[in-house]
Amino acid sequence: MRLESSRQLPVSQERAWNALNDLDVLKRCIPGCESLTQTSDGVLDAVVVMRIGPVGAKFGGKVTLEDVDAPKSYRLVFAGQGGAAGFAKGEARVELVAQSVTSCELRYTSEAAVGGKLAQVGSRLIESSAKKLAEEFFTRFETSLVPPTVAIAAPEIGDVTVPAPAANSAAPATAPTQPSATTVSAAPTPNPVNWWLAGALAATLVALILCNLH
Repeated sequence: MRLESSRQLPVSQERAWNALNDLDVLKRCIPGCESLTQTSDGVLDAVVVMRIGPVGAKFGGKVTLEDVDAPKSYRLVFAGQGGAAGFAKGEARVELVAQSVTSCELRYTSEAAVGGKLAQVGSRLIESSAKKLAEEFFTRFETSLVPPTVAIAAPEIGDVTVPAPAANSAAPATAPTQPSATTVSAAPTPNPVNWWLAGALAATLVALILCNLH
């Protein structure tokens, strides 16, 4: 089966390309991901738990990046085994297209195939599960880029003091002491996110589910 889709991302193309190393963030974004380990350059071992209706499985597999053209595109190849639930394999072509200095578009095309019990699940249930999986992934993904809002605390009234004027002095009263400066911590820089790899993983995973329609 062939699957094509795209997603607007609130980061520059350069940032998306450079953020290819934070596997912890990526693991939190992929629904059901239990582990994600880089075994060598461009090669990851992944364990993902999926449930489609009555069929649940833990897939262990390998993800490989090929035909890398930084910072524009690459191809991802995925192969996994889910025991009695069946197997899954596929690949995705991923592109990042710059939209502005602060945004880009992720485009992907996936082809995949599965076998075993997963191939027996009804098409409506598969389609519904695939849409939910993709939406959950991208919601987590985009949220991970937004730094928490830092509230600036207003000074307490008691922080402002006015000293008494000096006795028998023609000089004007001492000006009120300014409140002590409020220390505001800068918003933490969001963890770099593996945009391309994450998008490709999500695309491939969704394709693996949707291909059961055929």
